[in-house]
Amino acid sequence: MARTKYADKLADLERRITKLEQEVAALKAQFVEREKQQAWWKNRPLLTPEEDKAWEEIYEEGRKYRESLRPKARTPAKKKRTVKLAQAPRTSQAKLVTKRDRH
Repeated sequence: MARTKYADKLADLERRITKLEQEVAALKAQFVEREKQQAWWKNRPLLTPEEDKAWEEIYEEGRKYRESLRPKARTPAKKKRTVKLAQAPRTSQAKLVTKRDRH
């Protein structure tokens, strides 16, 4: 009786392993098919020099257009140059003179 339980378990394991091996083989076949489908870019013809130049022009125009859509960077406002009077005392009332004021 012990041998039949062992033999039954062994037969069941062999069936399960066989089924798993079949499923793995099916998955591998699907993977190979997907690889074949994804290799479309390898089969396309190469561009001629004229087509290549046209493609570069199209690419450059697209880049220029995308850059034109970007917001322009702000230029910082120019600071007024201030000059302290040479003889001015160092107090809170020292007068600051701009370049315009000196002329």
